Amino acid sequence: WPADSLDEVDAKLALAHVYLGRMAREDGDFARATTELTTALQLDPASALAAREMGSVQLVSGQPDLAVKFFT
Repeated sequence: WPADSLDEVDAKLALAHVYLGRMAREDGDFARATTELTTALQLDPASALAAREMGSVQLVSGQPDLAVKFFT
């Protein structure tokens, strides 16, 4: 099998951080969710899923002004 490109590896790692962020959000740990989703977005800046999750975290943590930039 050919090795994954670095971009593919980063995208897979980003997805793992998205799921960790989602679980933290569901547990009410918004700081941890923000950390995980920031990592996801650093690994894959084009990830719509990571952006949507980050917007959700910002919204439920009472920061709608920050949330808007992740939904647009």
